[in-house]
Amino acid sequence: MTIAPRYNFEAGTEIVVQGRDLLLRKVGSQGYELADPMGGQMSILVFSSFVELMKSGAVTFAPSQLLPEGSAKLRLGGLSVAAQLSDEQQTYGRFHYAICRAIDELHRHRTIVQGDEEFRISIGTLNDPVNRKFLRPLVETLFGERVHLGAATLKGGQQKSWFLYKGRTLKKYYGIYQGLQDGDDVIAGLATLDHLKGNETPRLPLRLKELMTEAWEEIGLDLKGPSVANVHGYLAALINRENRQRALNDLPALPVPSHQSLLRHRKELLTPTEYMVATKGERHARNKRGRGSSDVRALMIGEFCEMDECRASLITSAKAKGYWHTLSQDMKKAMEWADEEIRSRLSILVMIDVATRMPLAWVVSDQPKAEATMQLLRMATRDKTRERHIYDCEGETMPAMGLGMVRNDNGTGLRNAEVKSALMGIASANTDVRAHASADKPYVERMFGTTESVLLKLLHGYTGRKAGELPGYDAKNQASLTSISSMKS
Repeated sequence: MTIAPRYNFEAGTEIVVQGRDLLLRKVGSQGYELADPMGGQMSILVFSSFVELMKSGAVTFAPSQLLPEGSAKLRLGGLSVAAQLSDEQQTYGRFHYAICRAIDELHRHRTIVQGDEEFRISIGTLNDPVNRKFLRPLVETLFGERVHLGAATLKGGQQKSWFLYKGRTLKKYYGIYQGLQDGDDVIAGLATLDHLKGNETPRLPLRLKELMTEAWEEIGLDLKGPSVANVHGYLAALINRENRQRALNDLPALPVPSHQSLLRHRKELLTPTEYMVATKGERHARNKRGRGSSDVRALMIGEFCEMDECRASLITSAKAKGYWHTLSQDMKKAMEWADEEIRSRLSILVMIDVATRMPLAWVVSDQPKAEATMQLLRMATRDKTRERHIYDCEGETMPAMGLGMVRNDNGTGLRNAEVKSALMGIASANTDVRAHASADKPYVERMFGTTESVLLKLLHGYTGRKAGELPGYDAKNQASLTSISSMKS
């Protein structure tokens, strides 16, 4: 294992990656954050991939240039409007804007009104008491609050009110103001950078991380299962040897990291499964992390799925209370016919992915037979973008996928020749388990239990999980039209 080098490019540098013109926003902890100036899409190019692309010649560079949104977006680290900032930052942005407008008026007054064509805005001129007395009332008028010439403080060092900065700070914000481009949000461009506070530089030197990686490779990843203390002792010896060499070249000595830093570095290098394969062996890792273990039932999406059907503990009626007398005779006859049909018990069929616990498919049917199960399988193996738009989902939906292993009980709608043939046709292994045994397929059973406790129990017409569970509640009379619409949603 090696650590890929990290290059510090200036924000706004144009990088052509495999023919695509991208702009560098910043260098993050994982890689280079690139922006597409045409489509506005953001992407991260990891350090190792960047090195490989440089070797192949698929990456070229161009001088730094600003994004179409201007320098405000670069200065704010990706934000572009004042509404994205805190109220305090927006207030400071308006204050700085008032200062810059006042400096513009000072320059116009000195050069045009007084005829001093050699007057220039500099730190010295902004520190001049005469010019500061000229700026203060203008800033007060534009900003709308009292502004002092000097910093007025209370006991304890708390700022009493706004004050006019010294010349260096005034010149800094005026330079930012002049660098803003057309279309920039001026208030956002002049706001403080409080949202970017914090030291994001690596705490450990790059050479020290290389020695930590070497220590784990030589000592830590051994089938004898050495402890962190063993690796730390070997690392201390490596650092001592390195420091003797650095002393000869007048370089500062590398510190010895703590045990926790060394352990955290190993977690950055290897996943728990990879570390278990290295120290315990492939067979032990497969037993502990593979399908059927007590730790992780599945590792990949679509590897292991469970499907089941459950009768909805609801009675739904087409008669909505309070509206029956407003219907015509023909509508009443149609509603009475629909009422008999809808009062029949409905079944919910669901398939979930065990690795992610995400639902792959769901079907509501009054006849849970082979056709309903086939519809469930069709939905599970196709993309769910359509359902995402129908139900207005915020998260990402499960993509189209194959089914590695499907587990179900021996219900008539789930265990039949048509369903078995379909699963064999998509190269899926099918396992039949016992009915009324929740331990055989615990994940989908738990999903049904949660759905009934948080959703179905609150709907009108709920009959309870078993006969006689709700002796004082008449589910048949309480059923209404809103019950079936809520259950479908």
